[in-house]
Amino acid sequence: MGCYQESFIQYTKAMEKENKNLKNICLLKRATLLIKDQKYEEALQDLNNVFYKNKQNIYIKRKKKTIGNLKDAILSFEQSIKYNNSKKCVSKSLKKISKIKIEQRDFYSAFHTLSRADFLDVEIKTIEKLKLFTEGVIFLMKKKYNEGIDLFNQITKNNKLGDFLQQIFYSYRAYGYFCLGNHQMALNDYIQQQNYLEDVNKYKINNNINNQVIIIIIIIIIIIIIIIIIIIIIIIIQFCIINFYVKEYWQQILVNLKIVYPFLKILL
Repeated sequence: MGCYQESFIQYTKAMEKENKNLKNICLLKRATLLIKDQKYEEALQDLNNVFYKNKQNIYIKRKKKTIGNLKDAILSFEQSIKYNNSKKCVSKSLKKISKIKIEQRDFYSAFHTLSRADFLDVEIKTIEKLKLFTEGVIFLMKKKYNEGIDLFNQITKNNKLGDFLQQIFYSYRAYGYFCLGNHQMALNDYIQQQNYLEDVNKYKINNNINNQVIIIIIIIIIIIIIIIIIIIIIIIIQFCIINFYVKEYWQQILVNLKIVYPFLKILL
């Protein structure tokens, strides 16, 4: 692999880490190197890992509680569709359900959910991008790559991707280009996808650092407040003690004066 050998090894080592986002980035980077080196069969193996195996990895490894929460969420959105007359609410519920299905890589179910819009009063624009995307992915799964690419290009031509699709869109379109033999277009999309994933990863790291800093600052403030309260309590206690002893001291002086000077007793 020549000059790419060292980078290839580094990406392979990095894939051993638990971070799923990092694994996807490394797979895309390694596939990019293989495409540049014209090792298309090896590149295809990495791309298949991104395209197909994610379906197995994302939710099978999640806790049962999380899966239960997703089922509850879907049920809640289904109830909203059934009993809500609001066009906006029904549209948003369909969109939410389809997003959950897409995250599970259950594209047939997601497409079926979105197709229900044909029989409901919904805002078509709300779900248009997701429906085009899921249909495009289904075409790829059926090896109808040209049809899939056409639908993907309709999305980028008429709409902004948005944060949700941005996470996965370019990987799927690049896969379609790659299978059509359009390796340069595939490479461009994979580079765009990995750049986005890297930005997301950096944002998460920075966000975690910021959260930790905020927590530390809050803890320090709480400690300072506690110290101030303790100091105030100590000062109050000392004042009370001093006041008590001063009072006792003057009372004793008066008693002594009364004894020493009997005439003061009458005056006082």
